[in-house]
Amino acid sequence: MKILKIIIFILLSSYSNSIAQELTGQKADEYFKGASYVKLDEQRKTVSFVRLKEPVPIASS
Repeated sequence: MKILKIIIFILLSSYSNSIAQELTGQKADEYFKGASYVKLDEQRKTVSFVRLKEPVPIASS
């Protein structure tokens, strides 16, 4: 029974990764200015991860 739960977990994890789109290089920069890598969640139509080309200072108010 424990093995079945592990197999189900692995299958669900791989499915959730398959509905994500990954953009790198110029395509990532076109989608999100200053990014070298962008991961999009196609199901929710949202950005789930962004890697910037260079460190960017974050201003506090």
